[in-house]
Amino acid sequence: MDSLKNVHIGTIYGAHTKQGIITFKYGSVDTQWSILEAKKLAYMILEAATAAETDAAIFQFFEKSGGLELAVQLMQAMRDHRNKNDPRFFES
Repeated sequence: MDSLKNVHIGTIYGAHTKQGIITFKYGSVDTQWSILEAKKLAYMILEAATAAETDAAIFQFFEKSGGLELAVQLMQAMRDHRNKNDPRFFES
């Protein structure tokens, strides 16, 4: 978590675009996103975190029962399902 100390997220107002802009700085990365881009990125991060939690729970459950091959198959099926549904969020 120490790496999060180097993350700086802020907002500015774009004089040319007349829109709010999100600023992001991490190490040598210094970028800006529109509000919609930032919301999409936040959604992707939350979805990845949720998927990681689910993958870990499934893997640990099947690891205890000796069914690692089934765990891998189930995780892949869930990823395929999530990937099939996610694009709806990004339609404008």
